[in-house]
Amino acid sequence: MKDVLSLFLRRLLVSLGLCTVLAAVGFLTAGKAYLLGALGVGYLAAAICIWTLVWRTWRSIGLSELAAKRQMLWGLLVRLGTLFVVLLVAVQLSVEVFYATVLGFGLCYGLAMLQLLWLNREGR
Repeated sequence: MKDVLSLFLRRLLVSLGLCTVLAAVGFLTAGKAYLLGALGVGYLAAAICIWTLVWRTWRSIGLSELAAKRQMLWGLLVRLGTLFVVLLVAVQLSVEVFYATVLGFGLCYGLAMLQLLWLNREGR
């Protein structure tokens, strides 16, 4: 399991690095360098959601069906709560910050899901 997670994390960081460079170039050419912080907050929110998903799934492996269902429900509530709070604060700051945060969340979460699908397809 650790081998798969380290490979997953390595691939995710490389793909996020490439996307961050592209986003940084776009923000800097538009004169909106401050949006890089919002992009990072979106990455952080997505990382919390991904970690919660993986952790709750891993914890529910040896549990009964009811306890596993509770674990997954609790994880869903944590993910939705995190997303709600982060996006609510971002939209209070400005619409640009909100969109940059959504972009960061979408990139990180989407790339993570693609990496998981890719690892599954490889049979790891």
